[in-house]
Amino acid sequence: LRRLAKADGLEFGVKLTNTFPVQVAAGELPSEEMYMSGRSLYVLSLSLAQKLSHAFDGTLPISFSGGIDAFNIREVLQTGIQPVTVATTILKPGGVLRFNQMADETAAVMTDYAGIDVAKLDAAVEAIFDESAGERYHKRWREKIRSRKTASALPLTDCYKAPCEHGGCPIEQQIPEYLTLTSEGRFAEAFDVIALDNTAPTITGVLCSEQCREHCTRLDYDISIDMRGVKLTASDGAQDDYIKATKAPELATTDKVAIIGAGPAGIASAIYLRRNGMDVDVFEKLEGPYGVVEYIIPKFRIDRDQITRDYELATALGVRFHFNADPDFDVAELKKSYSHVIVAVGAWGKCPSPVRDGGEHIVDAFDFLWATQNEGKTDYGKRVAVIGAGDVAMDCVRTASRLPDCEVAELVYRRTEPNMPATQHEVNLVRGEGLTMHQLLAPISYDGTTLRVEKMSLSELDASGRRSVTGTGEFTDMAFDTVVGATGATLLAEPYTRNGIALDGRGRPVLDKTFQSTVPGVYVIGDGRRGP
Repeated sequence: LRRLAKADGLEFGVKLTNTFPVQVAAGELPSEEMYMSGRSLYVLSLSLAQKLSHAFDGTLPISFSGGIDAFNIREVLQTGIQPVTVATTILKPGGVLRFNQMADETAAVMTDYAGIDVAKLDAAVEAIFDESAGERYHKRWREKIRSRKTASALPLTDCYKAPCEHGGCPIEQQIPEYLTLTSEGRFAEAFDVIALDNTAPTITGVLCSEQCREHCTRLDYDISIDMRGVKLTASDGAQDDYIKATKAPELATTDKVAIIGAGPAGIASAIYLRRNGMDVDVFEKLEGPYGVVEYIIPKFRIDRDQITRDYELATALGVRFHFNADPDFDVAELKKSYSHVIVAVGAWGKCPSPVRDGGEHIVDAFDFLWATQNEGKTDYGKRVAVIGAGDVAMDCVRTASRLPDCEVAELVYRRTEPNMPATQHEVNLVRGEGLTMHQLLAPISYDGTTLRVEKMSLSELDASGRRSVTGTGEFTDMAFDTVVGATGATLLAEPYTRNGIALDGRGRPVLDKTFQSTVPGVYVIGDGRRGP
């Protein structure tokens, strides 16, 4: 073709790429095929450009249109590839404004065509796969996207939606408002907006699972906004003054409410009820507030002063707390003094065994974190494995690595990193600490010293939207002194059944639409309602 073109006084080159059809695998569009674009197409297209340029010693002209944006256009043009065209990036929110940025980036490197510099192209491709410089081309750059479908339909009378708030945040915080106010340094006003919906602003400013970020309109533009960090900035700037200015509202009724459990849900309900003029008593079996946040989550993740600051939001309103309360609460007895009883006891049941054989040798994640955080227990041996890949598993492996005698702390997971249920922030912390995350390994048995695992392979998407796995029949033995099971806490049935509250087939309390149980006047909220 090059010879033919030259004979007719023409030039011949190739375009990478025009379209690249792929199968619709997760219901993203109502069709069988869709066109790949953006960052994934850039990786494939530039790698192909590299192969062609090597084959033709840089003499084959290449026109490029595969995932170009403001972050890579300069590198591509510097290789001699031209012309370069863009599409996907300008279809994103604010994308048209990228033209000025791209012009600024490329004006200095645009030159007459003189062939392709294969060495520069090699460097550009190599940078994609560099763990630090090229991280934006890894799946983890998208954080934890559970679905690529549109978050919510726009009503006919509204052309604007904030998907972080509507469809992202479970309590629908007014995120655009507090982002704007905080960015302007108006912390007191921002905190007023946050505290209207959020009763634990500092804790969620540190530990929130950030479901808003999965829906952020900037997600594919560059990276989603750090809404959690902005919330913490506003809380640091204004929460203490907010607490000092808080006055207990007048009681609007003689009815009183008893709340069992001073975790996040129990304290949240106490704050809302007390704000609205009800007298509230909170009964907690532990010595202090916030349950798992205080006693299970490692101290290197959140300062106890930060937890106390959120607790003071409740005490400033006049909520009464009774710590070291009898854990064997009796709702019938409580109803003699209280018009309503709210059960918020959380999900403290042990994780399901991650192995088929030897489950008695597995240390439960909550037991492990309780002992290390509250009892000073450190004797778990030199080699510790954690099975699971949620936030609790990340807490466990990071805690294990800090034990004085521990030399090896590793994570064992049957899927791959993009399918880990943990927030990407927590996964990145584990990676940043140099801890090994074994992927595609399914635990089979543990005898107290040897963990047998089966190597897995990824298969189709399952009901959770993650890739399922199938066994390969290849097994490996791994030596560990302790294996921690972090596969998800469960509900304890006894507190409910003892009080006559009916449970469904999954061991969860049977509730009506107001969360009232089968015992009139008794309600269930928080992790104890549906599980963690």
